[in-house]
Amino acid sequence: WYTILKVFLDYSVELYVGESTKPYDFNNPNDKLSIGILSLVSQYDNELRRLRSVMGKRNSLKSGNTFVGGTIPFGYNKKGKMLVIDEGESKVIKRMYEMYRDGKSTTQIKLYLDTKTEYEPKRSKDGWNLGTIQKMLGSSLYNGFQIWEWKEKIGDEYKIVETIKIKTPKIISTKLWNDVQLKLQLNQKHKVYD
Repeated sequence: WYTILKVFLDYSVELYVGESTKPYDFNNPNDKLSIGILSLVSQYDNELRRLRSVMGKRNSLKSGNTFVGGTIPFGYNKKGKMLVIDEGESKVIKRMYEMYRDGKSTTQIKLYLDTKTEYEPKRSKDGWNLGTIQKMLGSSLYNGFQIWEWKEKIGDEYKIVETIKIKTPKIISTKLWNDVQLKLQLNQKHKVYD
């Protein structure tokens, strides 16, 4: 608020609130107080809205739901508030994991996804990228669980308030998951970026 007020003062901005035809006078202590109060009420309202959203997700997950909004992860569809396996996409996930386990690079997996499948990434219109593929290969979601964390800023850093482990429909076997995670760790350790 003080940064915004400084900009208003530096550039002689006239601020009108509501239907008033008279601008606020930033040199008048009463007008400064009014604007300060309005700013605090707005911050309070935003914080309440954010907290309600977080609590809604938390309560939804605690009651057994596996989808709380946002982009549906590749490999899944949603039914109500539950993730369900997408037959076509899940076959692609299995193939990606098998390729990586068998020594194929993420670049080769990208080429496979871009040229040998009909599927596009859910968040990008520019095709598959290596970062997305690496994230997918490291995602516990496909092994039947994911972790949701509720974080709050306390002082200058974020602290975890609560962690919820969510059971998700399993697409790949635990053995395949473990094999791929081991390979990812080895490649990271030896700085293999492909």
